[in-house]
Amino acid sequence: MALIWQPKGIYQPSFNFEVIFDQDFIQRMKSSQVFPKNAKRMNELCAETLQRFGYNNLTPLNFYKNTGLVTQFSLGREGRWLAIDLYTLDKSLVKYSSHNVDSSKDAYDLMALVDPWTEYSELLIKQ
Repeated sequence: MALIWQPKGIYQPSFNFEVIFDQDFIQRMKSSQVFPKNAKRMNELCAETLQRFGYNNLTPLNFYKNTGLVTQFSLGREGRWLAIDLYTLDKSLVKYSSHNVDSSKDAYDLMALVDPWTEYSELLIKQ
């Protein structure tokens, strides 16, 4: 199985970080249609995860149109998110960059949103 995603720069003095994704995975998600009920369930799953961490965000994932591609993962408070770098969309590795991450907990919580998206991606795009 190919590597799908990997955090990068988590050792930096600040808590902002990047996640790089395999281009094949990103293109598969971008070219796949997602039914609204599947996107809603994925958001519910991630919202439940965030609730365990003390957040209240009912839609932590922003999907690109009606596809399986998530363009932003959000904690839902104080502008803390991980968003796709559109300039890397056609590169071999696609980069997502964090914003306003103030602690290792914020970084961990954002990565906890990425994991189910990749883990359940086949179910998400299943017809």
